[in-house]
Amino acid sequence: MSAVGDLKRDGYIILKNYIPQSDLNTCIQRLESLYADHWSSADVVAKAAPIGIQNLIKNDRVINNVFLYDDIFLRLASTGVHRDIIGALFNDIHYRCIPENEHNYILSQFNARDGQSALPFHVDVRLQIGNEKTWSLQCLLSVDKLDAENGALRVRPGSHLDDGMPDSKRDYDDSVTLETDPGDLIIFYSNLHHATCPNRSARRGWTLLLTYRAWWCKQQFDIWGMMKNKAHHLTKQQQLLLGGCSVPSTDPYSSLSLRTGYEALEK
Repeated sequence: MSAVGDLKRDGYIILKNYIPQSDLNTCIQRLESLYADHWSSADVVAKAAPIGIQNLIKNDRVINNVFLYDDIFLRLASTGVHRDIIGALFNDIHYRCIPENEHNYILSQFNARDGQSALPFHVDVRLQIGNEKTWSLQCLLSVDKLDAENGALRVRPGSHLDDGMPDSKRDYDDSVTLETDPGDLIIFYSNLHHATCPNRSARRGWTLLLTYRAWWCKQQFDIWGMMKNKAHHLTKQQQLLLGGCSVPSTDPYSSLSLRTGYEALEK
């Protein structure tokens, strides 16, 4: 079965050795320096603390919006075969404002986490529809080696096809632990029942976490607002990916149509 078919059936796939060691070395160096220079202060940690079940990881090292700090992160988000796999699931065939062979979905968030704390089983969307259709997919890029002893992802294969929420207070016998080597990429449904292992070791566990969504979904950050002043350095596809072609208007007389083509990027 194809990667897309496996993803639809199981709710996840693993692309082995997805990025080269040279990129991994750069990522590790940048993540360590970024956290030390920008994200380690008590004020920043408190401000960035998540709510709900994600608050369990409030003491982990987390860097939000890593694409702001180095071009390598935006390149990883915007290029590669993973984009075609994701596009096969939720490119909008009715978008029609850009060439049909180009992707029209957007990046909702992109952060990094050195996983130390365990997360119980949960999903990352508020609606379970019980079939293979989706508007939200996530990628976990393993920067370090991850296993059951240092924060690996756990999933319940096929659970994205259920229409119910997981019970965060129980463990599941049908779950599997996805051990990954540095450079491996996991693509999974946001409504796949998933958890993370605790870090029982002294080993680091950096991952890059990306959420992609259909263009009509709300992003978790105003990514375009953060990046539009740097737009002249970006390709048109990167600008669309960041939300530049689906910005809600503040003009009460503007068109009701939210989606635009690349011509809107020039205004």
